[in-house]
Amino acid sequence: MEEIIFDDYDECEVENALEMKAVKNHRYSSGIRKCALALALAVAVSTGFTAVPGKFNNMATVEAARKKDKKKPVIKLSGKSNIRVTQNESVKIPKATAKDNVDGNITKKIKVSVKSGKKSYASIAKKIRKNKAVKFTKTGKYTITYTVSDKAKNKATKKRTVTVVAKQEGKKTTENKTTAEQTTESKVTTEQVTTAATTEATTTESGAEQCTNPLYKQYDIKRINVNGNYYNVTRDYEFSYKLYKAIESPCDKMTINVEYDYDSFMSESDSGINVDSRYLGYLGKITAMDEEGNDISDNVVIVEVSFVSGLVNSHMICIYVEDSEGNCIKKDLMLNFDFIDPDGLQFLWDMNPREYKMIDSDPLVYARPRQDIESKDENYATDMIWNLDEEGVLVISGNGAMSADSIPWGSVKKSIKKVVIEEGITNICANAFSDCPLLTEIQFANSIKEIEKGAFYNSFNVDNANIPPLVIPGNVEVIGEDAFKCCTGLTQVIMEEGVKDIQIGAFYGCSNLEKIDFPKSISTIEYDVFTATKWKQSQIQDTDVVIVNDIMLYIRENTEIPQTVTSIQGDGFAYREDIRNVEIPDNVKRIGDTVFMECSNLNTVKIPDSVTQIGEFAFSVKNNITIQCGKNSYANSYAQRHGMKTK
Repeated sequence: MEEIIFDDYDECEVENALEMKAVKNHRYSSGIRKCALALALAVAVSTGFTAVPGKFNNMATVEAARKKDKKKPVIKLSGKSNIRVTQNESVKIPKATAKDNVDGNITKKIKVSVKSGKKSYASIAKKIRKNKAVKFTKTGKYTITYTVSDKAKNKATKKRTVTVVAKQEGKKTTENKTTAEQTTESKVTTEQVTTAATTEATTTESGAEQCTNPLYKQYDIKRINVNGNYYNVTRDYEFSYKLYKAIESPCDKMTINVEYDYDSFMSESDSGINVDSRYLGYLGKITAMDEEGNDISDNVVIVEVSFVSGLVNSHMICIYVEDSEGNCIKKDLMLNFDFIDPDGLQFLWDMNPREYKMIDSDPLVYARPRQDIESKDENYATDMIWNLDEEGVLVISGNGAMSADSIPWGSVKKSIKKVVIEEGITNICANAFSDCPLLTEIQFANSIKEIEKGAFYNSFNVDNANIPPLVIPGNVEVIGEDAFKCCTGLTQVIMEEGVKDIQIGAFYGCSNLEKIDFPKSISTIEYDVFTATKWKQSQIQDTDVVIVNDIMLYIRENTEIPQTVTSIQGDGFAYREDIRNVEIPDNVKRIGDTVFMECSNLNTVKIPDSVTQIGEFAFSVKNNITIQCGKNSYANSYAQRHGMKTK
């Protein structure tokens, strides 16, 4: 009988990592993250994982701190607080960990008790404490109580409810945890814990056998079982040479099919999804066919060569398969980790959070459905023509979308003064006209629907030039992330009726931008859009509340949110240490991403039933915030999904 195995306790946590302040700029470089990791590890090694440098330099200081310590330890439960198990089946209950502000990791001091009604079950409690499999022989509800005290005798308690149900013959008792239903408001809040396979990323078999496939006999490949699915996994560096052929001459008639096809994961640094290849549990079953349609699923190999270097920001993982003739293909996916934010999740600087969905809350894991690049390629403009005349006017014509992989005028960007895009082009691709310092004017075709990320980054920078107002026509529905970032020469932007979405940092750092015309069609204004502009500076100075089309972008301390507001977006309350309690009025329907980012002193947010949309990243600090809301409200389901307290 297979048993569910949960993550091991991390008894050697680097406590001072929790003291690291999250970098306020939302664009973190991978170098910063690597340096943070190296620093944390260096401190941990030098102190034997026991001291917190710069905070407690000797035992006298520690004891003095304990005498003043009135703060309770914090107990964190892995998994859900309400779970279902099947009668007489062997299961492992998810673990609990405990931390204290002075004593650090005190998980070993946790005491466990189990009761059903007035009856206690000491033997079950002992096994749960030691992370051993248990059996519940009677149906009913059981309460598991976790108790821990620090050395200052501050006591904390947390409870978990276990519902034991009779086994139903011929009926499946597991739930698929990575289906779309999991990420919706209707998600069930109790989880079924049985010995059957689920798609949660948990290894169900502690051992692994050597792969015996004759195609790969010269390589070190293990065959492992994750949630009932078997995978061939290798970290053999020699295997990486096989990947070159899959890159240079892939067989386009072969196919790899992934049940839940994600191409990128984002999780906390201590999530453990890299351990024993647990992330594979989120992918489900992987199959493959050769060019004749024959099943060659046993030939699939998961290549984890990048793991050999240890846990860093990002790991490239390859799903590789070849047939008996040596034809091969591969699929890539990225495993990304956040080493910066101890209380939430900060995406890497080059990632777009809007493309990701939360697929697990404990550990916190987001995944991006695989991007269908091939279908996009079919729409690219293959007949695009461009010409730059002596006056610096660049004229572009063609039919379809620009491709960021092919910007043929890249070598002459420094000479471009004006851009004319003729009818037929449907977008302005990422970085198409970035770093064009002499650019002063652009004429958009009526066929353009989107200005993509960084399209005009660091352009419009002519000194002392009389740059005319930038007119963005209504056919452009989306102004992408950082689209006009650092265009310091822009002074006025006119957005015509039809423009809908302005994404993160679109006009960030346009230091001379002081006049903006907004159409009524605007429905989304994201974070940092107008940061470091004269327009935002004047708005904050002149009014208590900055509102555009009933969208609240900023509010002063001790100011009520007007009843006319229907959406809170933009910077909202972000990085405000003065905000402690917020009451959102009944007319509000939407709370955008990052609205409450880094509100370190925020205690309560009262959210009405009228709110039907809250951004996945609306709160970056969640542990101390209580959401006041209705039982059946969207806010309540959001709080439950994100592990936040409710009232």
